[in-house]
Amino acid sequence: MKAPQCRRGFVLHHIQPDNSALSMMKVEKELDHFGMSPIDTAVIIEPKEYSNTTDSDVETSLMKRISGRLYHKPSGRVYNVSSPGCEPKVSGEDDLTYEPLSVGKEPSLNMISTALNEWFGPIRKSVVEYFSRSGKLVVPSIDAMQSPNEVAEEVLEHVTKGPAMKQQQTLSENNNQ
Repeated sequence: MKAPQCRRGFVLHHIQPDNSALSMMKVEKELDHFGMSPIDTAVIIEPKEYSNTTDSDVETSLMKRISGRLYHKPSGRVYNVSSPGCEPKVSGEDDLTYEPLSVGKEPSLNMISTALNEWFGPIRKSVVEYFSRSGKLVVPSIDAMQSPNEVAEEVLEHVTKGPAMKQQQTLSENNNQ
């Protein structure tokens, strides 16, 4: 997290299913321990119209995205050969170090189905409540059924204009008056 490429922010994902709010408090405490700013903006990325989307549509889309992933383990960079614009410049090599990329463990439909059921159950509720109470949640959520590039653009837009950034702008405007 102290790497230069993380100085403007980073993405936390795969929130643990034990107690999500507790997990997020632990993450914020760790960030503080390392002298880093706490999380200032949270964005939820999920199918926008989940009730109108069949589980098999979501599972198929996730399988396609996950199965095309290549990893550069030392840096944590992830590439996706099945998503245009997300693949490495040179096949099988990291864009920055030119080191070989590795293929991650292939998920099963059962794993994805279980994760979706957990997310749309108590985990999502806990995460939403935690970040809503702190005023850090960007609402509405970002539609995960868009292309990865569209999702990334929307995340950047929300993070640079998110709740915490708006609060900072308001404070600085009030201080300048």
